[in-house]
Amino acid sequence: MTQWYYRRHGRQRGPYSPKQFKQLAVTGAIQPTDEIRKGDMDEWVPGTKIEGLFPRTPVAPPLPRGTGDATRMWARTKALAVRGMLIVAAVGLAIVGLGIALGWRH
Repeated sequence: MTQWYYRRHGRQRGPYSPKQFKQLAVTGAIQPTDEIRKGDMDEWVPGTKIEGLFPRTPVAPPLPRGTGDATRMWARTKALAVRGMLIVAAVGLAIVGLGIALGWRH
């Protein structure tokens, strides 16, 4: 039976059966960045090189340079605008309430 090993920060762990090893990958105990070696392999390889060990997840393309700053700035601007609208609405309601209390009519 094939034995599997992984190495993280220079520390080797294993041997594991293929079923145990797959379970370790599924639960996150083994990371794609860990080095992996099958019993008959001479060299360690990154976990990403072991086909089918980790589930494939779609990777979003990187954002254009500087986009993160613009996105944060836009989110902050939006938050300030919403806060401003809420303040205006609250002041307007207060004025209307005061007018009603004082008996103002138009």
